[in-house]
Amino acid sequence: MESATRKIVLPLIAGMFAAFVITALILGPGDQVPTEKATETTETTETTAAPAAIDESATSAESSVAPPAASPTETTSQVALPLGDDAPAPPEGGFGYLEAKAPAEATQTSPSSLGSLDPSISRMKLFFAPTAAGISQITFSDFWKTGRAKRQADSHHAAVAAGSSDPPPMPSEDERYVLQNSIELQNDQGRSFKTPILAAHSIGIRGWGDQTRVVSLFGPVWSEVEPGSFRTEIRDQSSGKVVLEVSRRFVFSNDGYDIALEQRVINKSARPLALRWYQYGPADLELEGTTYLRDVRRFHLGFLFDPTRDPEQRHVLSQGMMRERTEVISMGEAFTESVEDNRMWPTPQSIEEDLRLSWFGATNRYFGLCIHPIYDPPDRPSRRLSVIEYIEPALGKTFDDDGQEQQVVTTSLHGTEQLVSPGQVASWDMGVFAGPLERSILNDQQPYEALGMGGLILYLMSGCCTFCTFSWLADFMIVFLAAINSVVFDWGVAIIILVFVVRAILHPITRKGQIGMQKSAKAMGEIKPELDKLRERFPNDNEKMRQEQMRLMQEKGVNPLGCATGMLPMFLQMPIWIALYAVLFFAFDLRQQWAFYGFFQLFDGWSFMGDLSAPDNFIDFGVQKQFLFFTFTGINLLPLLMGVVFFIQQKYMAPPPSATMTEDQKKQQKLMKIMMLVMFPIMLYGAPSGLTLYILTSSIIGTTESRFIRKHINRMEELAEAGVVDEKAQARAERKKKRQDRAGKMYEKMLENAQAKRNKKAQKSRSFKTKSDRKKS
Repeated sequence: MESATRKIVLPLIAGMFAAFVITALILGPGDQVPTEKATETTETTETTAAPAAIDESATSAESSVAPPAASPTETTSQVALPLGDDAPAPPEGGFGYLEAKAPAEATQTSPSSLGSLDPSISRMKLFFAPTAAGISQITFSDFWKTGRAKRQADSHHAAVAAGSSDPPPMPSEDERYVLQNSIELQNDQGRSFKTPILAAHSIGIRGWGDQTRVVSLFGPVWSEVEPGSFRTEIRDQSSGKVVLEVSRRFVFSNDGYDIALEQRVINKSARPLALRWYQYGPADLELEGTTYLRDVRRFHLGFLFDPTRDPEQRHVLSQGMMRERTEVISMGEAFTESVEDNRMWPTPQSIEEDLRLSWFGATNRYFGLCIHPIYDPPDRPSRRLSVIEYIEPALGKTFDDDGQEQQVVTTSLHGTEQLVSPGQVASWDMGVFAGPLERSILNDQQPYEALGMGGLILYLMSGCCTFCTFSWLADFMIVFLAAINSVVFDWGVAIIILVFVVRAILHPITRKGQIGMQKSAKAMGEIKPELDKLRERFPNDNEKMRQEQMRLMQEKGVNPLGCATGMLPMFLQMPIWIALYAVLFFAFDLRQQWAFYGFFQLFDGWSFMGDLSAPDNFIDFGVQKQFLFFTFTGINLLPLLMGVVFFIQQKYMAPPPSATMTEDQKKQQKLMKIMMLVMFPIMLYGAPSGLTLYILTSSIIGTTESRFIRKHINRMEELAEAGVVDEKAQARAERKKKRQDRAGKMYEKMLENAQAKRNKKAQKSRSFKTKSDRKKS
């Protein structure tokens, strides 16, 4: 391959490969099929997490399961039981076999529900599971999967409120947003089983004999007393006596997004018992439908400092405690090898700094499920979730419709051990937040504000984009956008106003950069003949060529970086683009918000710009279509228009070819321009329409701004040719020339010093003597 051809082809191949890697990282699928090692770990987890091996029709028995993800060698904090003479005598007949069963007098009924799908009555509806006294499904009453369904429901409710006798129909029930379902898993034998949300798992009992008894609570051992209230009994199978009475009750709070989970155990025996509660915690939420980014499901922790650093225990923090789902999977896979290093709580950092757990939750793009203390001062003033001692990852597996194995992430909660005297009650009560990641709720309402649960809201991209997302700028961006929206009442208009604000702030830099770029290009063109002569004089001495070129530019007052300054405004806007991208992707405020007051939706419900957090859907296919590694849901207009605007913009803002560039370099520059025109629309094709609206508007304004700046430059040149002297401009030019002279002299001095060092080094190498030469001398 010839040298000239190689200089064109190799950058093209490198650029295409880079574009492929970047696009694959952004558009690629989420978590992949587990490896063989992951599969082995999953099997171990299923064995230890026990529900995997329990048939729903089986009876739960003592020690039939182990605590979820617990290690046999783990050391836990234990309460002291009476020993020796202080210990009560064994029960008559000895310590019998313990088993959980539904109360004998209870009548088994089908699981009920709590709440309503009417938003005027309740925020959500809980459907309970037939096993483990857990929740099989959480469905919201006022949230929908698509913006079209949301607007259809709003129209129906508005018509009903207005007293219409024939309101528009409601959307299909399948369009309702479901936060989470029971996790359906499969074991190696192909048997399926379901793990309800926040299901009870087992209870550990010390003091009933010499060994710790673990009694399973997973299975058809519960009786529903009333909607959301369950009971079971743990009996001594030898005597038939009740040893423990266990109850679970779900209670809605006033705001509807919070649920009080009351978990009580009454000691019915005649001896003190040490009890430890085990249950499932927050797990994988439903994956938000998106074709643009990887899986953004995460797990978060809130913590308190120790009382010596925070005596009043008022400040709940969450910085540094977020874990990506992929990280939790890695922890679950390595859990059996190193238990303490792979616990989600306590972490090595929390142990070292003596931190206290406040809350723990799982989130997807817009919603969260979080456990927290029941904070209700003055009766319950503690911000610490003291009933939970350990949180551990637990992995399972399921199969999709295509038969592909998929990994499922859940967590196990190990309660604090409590000493319960005869007739006394032990409780592991907690609050459960199940709702949107909305700032007005988590930052302003109680108990979320007091518990610092705004930490669940994180405008931060995942994977390779994490380091380039400025969360503080994203936080400011959503506040600023919300302020504009409160005035104009439209998020699309607010984004356009934001463009004008940013361009106005950057205008002085843009103007200066454009003028410098044009002047530098013109000056380089004027000295091109002299540069060509220098190339002829020093064809093989690059160092001398650079020195003479710098001297010539210094004499002519040419700034070699003048062209580069014209691109500075674009680079300064990049952090804003990234922050805005994070805001538009994660901010619940913009979820399913249309642009331009719903103008396009007036045309028979046209989906174009109907959701600023999703692609613009100029033509909606209605189904997903796969092409290579891209998934399309429709034809998006804004990215295509953006490519056209970029093409026009290059004529006004891209720096012209430098006089110092060779023909091959000019060809490479032209090729890179073409690649940028193609890459940007492809990379942003599935991006939120709010982001493409911002970039498109900014590019149009930038092109217009560049034209006015060029007209200003031409007018100044015409005045100069006519002999009209602008004294202020002349003074600025003289000051600039002095600065350039100083910079040129400094650069020339640096080149001379570098050349002197090289000459000195070369002289030393020539005077080097071997050992034999030194002996001769």
